[in-house]
Amino acid sequence: MIRAALWILSAAALMAGSPLLCEMIEIGQAKSLPWKLSRGWQGVDDTYSLVTLQTDTLSILTPTAPVPLRMETIRRAALYSAQDPAVAERLAIQLLTRVLDSQAAHPSAWFDAGYFVASLRQASHQRTAFSGVHPKQWVRHAIELGGKGMENALARIPE
Repeated sequence: MIRAALWILSAAALMAGSPLLCEMIEIGQAKSLPWKLSRGWQGVDDTYSLVTLQTDTLSILTPTAPVPLRMETIRRAALYSAQDPAVAERLAIQLLTRVLDSQAAHPSAWFDAGYFVASLRQASHQRTAFSGVHPKQWVRHAIELGGKGMENALARIPE
């Protein structure tokens, strides 16, 4: 009963308009995470195994992946990982590790980590997720490092 009530409240909050989650980003024929034929946030494929989410997400988020593909893949990853906090934490840690591995030089690593944490906060409705982290600043830093086409994503992230 409580779980159903939480699901209904989560669905209502998403319908109210989470800017990072409600709108699908157009990616054409590019490959992203599995998604049912649906607009917006309701396309989560119940048959998709969260066991492969981290590997699948990272294989799509290559340094050369275009920004719209990054945004849509991260949006889907946040919605999937919101189902399991341990999965969300593992993926966030992997994205943060890429920032360190790139020695802070590659804009896409900063973008992916910041955009994921911001999206996860909206998907899980927990403003405390990764407290002390300022994802908007990370995306802003990605732009400062030369990340092209990331301004639209930056504008979507709440302060």
